[in-house]
Amino acid sequence: MVVKHFIMKHRYFFCLLLVVCAIPPTVSQSQDELSKEELFDLSLEELMNLPIVSASNKKETVFEAPLSSYTITKDDITNSGATSIPEALRLCPDLIVRELYNGSYDVHLRGFDNISRYTDFNAQSNRITLVMINDRPVFNYSFGLTLWETLPVDLIDVERIEIVRGPSAPLFGPNAVAGVINVITKKDFEEGTDVAANVQYGTPNTFVGNVLFSHKINDNIEVALSGNYQSRDRHEELYYNYELDEYSTDPPTATDETEFSIEKYGINGYMNYTKDQLNIDLSAGYQDSRAQRPFLTGNTPVFGNNDSYYLNVNSNYKKFGVRFSYTNGFDELVESTDQSAVLITTYDYNILNANLNYSWELLDSKLEIVPSFNYQHVVYDDTEYVGESAVGGVLNAKVNLDVLGGGLKADYRPTNKWRFVAALRLDSYDTPDDVYLAYQLMSTFKPIDDVLLRFVHAKSNSSSFMLNSFRNINIQTVSPTGIPIVFNIRGNQDLDLVTNTMTEIGARFKITNNLQLDASFFHQQIEDLSAASPTTSEFDPVDNVIRAESVEVNLDAVGKQIGATFSLNWVPNTNLVIKPFITLQKTDVENLIGDDDVEDGATPNYYGGAFINYKPINKLNIGLNPYFMASQELYHTSDLVRTSTEGIKDALLILNAKIAYSITDKLDVYFNARNVGSDARQHYGTDTISGTYLGGLSYNL
Repeated sequence: MVVKHFIMKHRYFFCLLLVVCAIPPTVSQSQDELSKEELFDLSLEELMNLPIVSASNKKETVFEAPLSSYTITKDDITNSGATSIPEALRLCPDLIVRELYNGSYDVHLRGFDNISRYTDFNAQSNRITLVMINDRPVFNYSFGLTLWETLPVDLIDVERIEIVRGPSAPLFGPNAVAGVINVITKKDFEEGTDVAANVQYGTPNTFVGNVLFSHKINDNIEVALSGNYQSRDRHEELYYNYELDEYSTDPPTATDETEFSIEKYGINGYMNYTKDQLNIDLSAGYQDSRAQRPFLTGNTPVFGNNDSYYLNVNSNYKKFGVRFSYTNGFDELVESTDQSAVLITTYDYNILNANLNYSWELLDSKLEIVPSFNYQHVVYDDTEYVGESAVGGVLNAKVNLDVLGGGLKADYRPTNKWRFVAALRLDSYDTPDDVYLAYQLMSTFKPIDDVLLRFVHAKSNSSSFMLNSFRNINIQTVSPTGIPIVFNIRGNQDLDLVTNTMTEIGARFKITNNLQLDASFFHQQIEDLSAASPTTSEFDPVDNVIRAESVEVNLDAVGKQIGATFSLNWVPNTNLVIKPFITLQKTDVENLIGDDDVEDGATPNYYGGAFINYKPINKLNIGLNPYFMASQELYHTSDLVRTSTEGIKDALLILNAKIAYSITDKLDVYFNARNVGSDARQHYGTDTISGTYLGGLSYNL
């Protein structure tokens, strides 16, 4: 906390740092890096040759990737004006990105959100997309979600973001149920010492600053150090009161922080060593965050605290690959100053993940066989915070999840036109005590050089999570008649894991040297969702109390989704890049309640956007990012009985824009406008998201 206050007090140091950075050091440009001017000299064909690794777990081009995939480049992010990693995801097809509060996001890949009509924090957040940083899972295993504010890295660290749509557990392990978002950080820095920095400030009292120092010691070793900080206020002072189903200036819970939205900082260090056929990537970092969180089973506002540090080692020697990561953290899901009066949602956690693989080439390199081995050990412990009573927390115990997995991938290219990829993975879980099979069957065909046809059939599963498996919550309240109620909410260690099965066909067309079309048609089916279900409720005449119990159970509900995605890359001239995209889909839920079959209104039937970058003169750059989604119906837990009008969200259309002017080759000044034209709530019970207007300076390598 002391560090955070120091950073905030001296935030204008970043501004001074930028001025210092305007004095350019003596460096030579890396062959692997492209300047802003050079990027616009690229043809579409060259842009399509940008690398992607996550689509098949091997380096290849975007055009050749067998899965429906997309790469958001560093230049796309910079020119768009995105202020955070989840906001940058609005540049990619098939991603539903809702802003809950200023700087706080909920991200879904193709939807399947809220299909069981439970919009408490557990279910509204995306639990089926695996988010990684340099192949390191950054999953929160409490509910099974990604708390975006807890990511230690920021946009200044990012080289690119790779998105794979569709079940991908055979390549990346459990929880890649709907797909993968892999944040790749920078390496291959320039020789000597260099500095990059960015700072911006605007409404509503929004400050974002980050800095990156890099040094290439010699041809073999390079190091880097980065820091990031941001603080944001809310767009409004109204808070949602669920019991009254209305917004009010009177917070339903005690707080004097009606303006606060988010405050966070992170520090990261990187080292890369390359010699001959050996490569070692080492990264470590720390983050501290405090953010408003939408726990909608009760009233708002609530705040969550998290701090954590990590270590990640990724090494390759000849055909062997080894990755090891360790994360240690503290999470207070719901902040409270009076722990005796509320449920204690505080715990410590440790996550260890290790992976080993080997690439074996046969048949004159036409066939590649890759066996892999993975071990994951997750520990959550709240015993330190509940004390000797061991009844006031959500777990009231030290619990762990262990997963031992093995996989095999075969990549066969019999001719230049055909490619077949098959990947299988077996995971043995201790909770539940069971073994799950995930698979991918992929094929591509190039009838001509400028056309790629692809087919995918895949199935993946989630892992278990702490709260649906080990939850042990004891709540004491009073009924309207005055009789005490003792309510126990328990998890279930025998739950079937969530699975998603997808079939997809697609095609990529290089229509001209300046225009490419990507189309995909998909069908998905998700099963074995779970929710807390009441089991008993009876009066105890001896103690004069009502005893009630609720246990996590698998639902009969089955979600089925059919859809199509279209995206264009168009480079009409050297000064203009246009990338529009749209997804059309329909999601149905069978057996939602009993035998009821309904259309899922929570997943929009259409959504998409575009990225447009225009450079009218050499020193001026204009980036535009419109984003839209159809109307939605977002339900609260109790809305299975009571329908709330608050759950209906109108269609959304916003415009993000950034205008940047280069004062020198190194220093840019810019105006950044976010959420222009928006004055709406994007999720149930959250804030109105209005326009945010920022002025900034950046110094870029």
